[in-house]
Amino acid sequence: MYLIKERNDKINMDLPVKGNISSPEFSYRKQIFKTLTNLLVKVAMSPISFMANSLGLSPDKLEAIPLDACQWDFTSEQYTTLNDLVTILKSKPEMPLVLEQEINLSQAKEELAMYNARKRYYLSLHPEKTDSTLVAIDYAKINEIDAKDPAFNTYLTSLVEASYQNSSTSQKALTLVPEEKLQEQTTRFITLRNRKALSYLTSQGVPETNLRIETMKPELLNTYTGKNQYKINLVLAGDEQTPQE
Repeated sequence: MYLIKERNDKINMDLPVKGNISSPEFSYRKQIFKTLTNLLVKVAMSPISFMANSLGLSPDKLEAIPLDACQWDFTSEQYTTLNDLVTILKSKPEMPLVLEQEINLSQAKEELAMYNARKRYYLSLHPEKTDSTLVAIDYAKINEIDAKDPAFNTYLTSLVEASYQNSSTSQKALTLVPEEKLQEQTTRFITLRNRKALSYLTSQGVPETNLRIETMKPELLNTYTGKNQYKINLVLAGDEQTPQE
């Protein structure tokens, strides 16, 4: 009810009701309450979609924020989504926003291994540069290196053991980075994204007490095989489910 009430505590909405009013079985009360009940179910199932529709925002873009495992800042499109969430939170300040980061660890490690391989190749082409002297334009050029570039593949082949020389580019890249380093990098990027999201949303006037920016629990993270994303949800204080529920 908090969601569908306006600021003056009134509920104002259109209820599309159809029926033959000449029929003896027709009941305004029955039709209206059936429609209202269906609406309340939809609101309870997806409060973020209801709020997006009521504010003229795009609900399909507010179900989740797609992520790149290697990113530590957000794209302009991702910032647009965060701004839409700010609009919703200012409309309903009593509903905390939950951003739960879901990361496919095996996919993330592969992407990070490829990034490390690209950077290593880039530095081999620019001996005047070091890891600590790279600037934004260097990182942009590193990301532009095509995984199918023959010169890049030849370089990787020269680094891997003989048993991996006929493997895929991503497999070669994975063999060049210790598992411990990939795990550390994955965790660091996850942490950086959470901090960045919290910092940006609070800078837009959202109280930190209205935010829950977290990563899915380790036991779920280790088996998750879906997309890399922030899952978005709105909850009323005290309405969160416990793990048992």
